[in-house]
Amino acid sequence: MTVLPPQVQHEDASAKLQAELAALTRFDEEIKGLDKAIARIKEEITDAELNVRKTEHDVQTAQKEKASSQAHVASLEKHHPWIHEEKR
Repeated sequence: MTVLPPQVQHEDASAKLQAELAALTRFDEEIKGLDKAIARIKEEITDAELNVRKTEHDVQTAQKEKASSQAHVASLEKHHPWIHEEKR
């Protein structure tokens, strides 16, 4: 077993350290990119959920308006028999 001179050991350790630092930098950049993607997707999900709630509200409003209109038509038909006859 041969022992390398301190200068060579230092150069080897320094090269390994630089390689590890480069790998960590690449991983940090990848993590930053993934964090941005996650934030963008979360925002898209929030927007979609808001759109779903708005659409559900619009559907409920339309259903209420339909029921109210149907009740009004039934009331008009009850009070004005000619309406029912005109529908035929």
